[in-house]
Amino acid sequence: MSTNDTQHTGPSEERLSDTRRLHRFDVGAEPRLVAQLGLADVEIDATGPGGHVVVDLETFGSKARDLLERTSVEQDGSTVRIDMPRVSTFFGLSPRMRVRVQVPAGTAVDLGAGSGDVSVRGELGGAHVETGSGGIDLESVHEAEIKAGSGDVRVGRAHGLRIRTGSGGIRIGEVVGDVAATAGSGDMTVGTVRASTSLTCGSGNIDVEDVSGDAQVKTGSGRVRVARATQGQLSVATGSGTIRVGVAEGTAAHLDVSTVSGRVRSELESVPGAGENDRTLMLRARAVSGNIDLVRAV
Repeated sequence: MSTNDTQHTGPSEERLSDTRRLHRFDVGAEPRLVAQLGLADVEIDATGPGGHVVVDLETFGSKARDLLERTSVEQDGSTVRIDMPRVSTFFGLSPRMRVRVQVPAGTAVDLGAGSGDVSVRGELGGAHVETGSGGIDLESVHEAEIKAGSGDVRVGRAHGLRIRTGSGGIRIGEVVGDVAATAGSGDMTVGTVRASTSLTCGSGNIDVEDVSGDAQVKTGSGRVRVARATQGQLSVATGSGTIRVGVAEGTAAHLDVSTVSGRVRSELESVPGAGENDRTLMLRARAVSGNIDLVRAV
């Protein structure tokens, strides 16, 4: 998709081929993209200049031309809406679409797709993304709610985040605000979280690099590792698997730890009480079958 055209005078449509169409729109200060799609892969570039949205639609497979003709792209104020019709699935011959959109940084996105991958480069103001199957990859977003039936989800940076997947891994880089992530099956990998955090897996490992607010981390079956916990209330639990928590230097930890069949090993020194300048961590850890290790974070 060409990004060179920045001087627009109004909505325009350009037919590049029987199966590819380009739309350009001028939008105001609070742009919004709404898309309801079926079988489609979506690429959003949120690094574009302010004031313009470019939509590039390309269809493939059986009846690709018909699918393009029946897909509408409309504008209402600063909102651009893409509506793809439902198509019947017949032995994998159904047409599918590639949707490439250039939007200004900070655009809000509301997107639903039956099947296909969604990727976003740049920063969104807010996002609601829901897919039946397919991966979701957001580089940066202010607030996001993500639901995936099956497929991996990755979010690089966010101020607030809610994720729910049926099956598939979840990878989160850094979140400044609250986080709630739930996976039926699949591993979770989380970088830095600074506020209220809830991470839950039916089955899968959970790895957290750095947590400094209240957090609940729980998996039915799998390993739980918190590399560095600084302060707040941390609750960690697994039905079947090991637990390892690293407590930051300068943090006094109050421990409530037990395992039914396993051992508890602590490298933390026992002291009478927290010093005036010490941060405090209230740590509760429970394992049914597995060992629990408590160490000083490196």
